[in-house]
Amino acid sequence: MDKSGKRYYMIDHRILFAAGFLFYLITPVILGKMNAFQDYPGVELFQGFFRHIPEQKINAYILITFSWIPAFYLGHLAFKLIKPFKRRLQLFPSTYETRSARYIGMILFVFLALFTFVSRGALFGGGEYNVAPRGKLSTLVVVFDFFLIYQLTSTTKVSKVLVFGTIINSLILLVAGGRLTALQSFLVFLIYKTSFAPRRWKAKHIVAFMFIGFLAGSAI
Repeated sequence: MDKSGKRYYMIDHRILFAAGFLFYLITPVILGKMNAFQDYPGVELFQGFFRHIPEQKINAYILITFSWIPAFYLGHLAFKLIKPFKRRLQLFPSTYETRSARYIGMILFVFLALFTFVSRGALFGGGEYNVAPRGKLSTLVVVFDFFLIYQLTSTTKVSKVLVFGTIINSLILLVAGGRLTALQSFLVFLIYKTSFAPRRWKAKHIVAFMFIGFLAGSAI
């Protein structure tokens, strides 16, 4: 928010792109070239495969990957030339559709309980990694997040069922090993609290929340 009281995204697409770029595209190269973290599950196997990749292929990967940075940010600057003024954030008015999202949340919660019960052995049994039940729950949490955002960005009172269902779904995915989809719910809440909430978070709140999320995800 600027001095005039207008609201804008505190965490926007540029920050999210930079974080995702470093984590998903650069970290694997660093991990592959290092001899660290070999005690972690899968790291030694990954580094073994990485060492079989020809050096010129890795250099080509790095060159192509880093070319995406100017492409992305120059695209952003090009759009700024067309629309130089930022559009301030405003909550959508409460409508029948936004209020009805709570009933959809109840239906989603029933599916969550059903999927979890039916696939409890594959999710919590500690056996082989089974894609099917995690795929269902990953799809479900995306739908939960969509309708949660739908209410959070409006003046409608947020449904407790949607909030509770999103949290439970994300925790089940974390316990079952599906970290990436659960991260989406983390980002939804973070962007809401830094941009749309009546009392927005400051930098210290963001750091504390990310630290707690990191500890919780690592522990699970």
